Amino acid sequence: GAAAGATEFKTSLIPNSVAMDGSDDYFSFTTAGGDAVTHSTTKVIMATWFKLGTVGAAESLMVLGSGTDGNNTCGMYVSSANRLVIQCNTGSEYASTEQVLRDTAWYHALFSVDLGQSGQNKARLYINGIENTLWNLNTGIADFGTSFDDKSTYEVGRIYNGDHFTGYLAQSI
Repeated sequence: GAAAGATEFKTSLIPNSVAMDGSDDYFSFTTAGGDAVTHSTTKVIMATWFKLGTVGAAESLMVLGSGTDGNNTCGMYVSSANRLVIQCNTGSEYASTEQVLRDTAWYHALFSVDLGQSGQNKARLYINGIENTLWNLNTGIADFGTSFDDKSTYEVGRIYNGDHFTGYLAQSI
């Protein structure tokens, strides 16, 4: 992928981690020709190690999709209430964890979506290897839709509305 902003790789915490300042750093994955990446229209898996640099602010982890309003996107971010949030297709259909994250820890998040499933089975979220089953706000896992575009940009450290991540990211897929 291509780095944007003043992204700087750091190896002092864990190998191949990247420090992001929250202003303009992110990675964008496209084809060699600059086109959107072709992928499944119903299944997505996203995973990353992250360490928050700030608390109380929305922090974007990763998104698959395009646009500026959340339509045709699927992604993960940390809310201003320090909860991990998953979202697909529109900004109004999301789920927020009950667990509150603290800024001093490394976390591993894995988000799996299968839009061919029904109800709450459409999405799974694991934090540090444990499946999240308690949701603070859940306005729509069952309404995540049935498909999304087969060609999309994939961004790490930024989400559709332009919010950028502050902290460290590593091994993002």
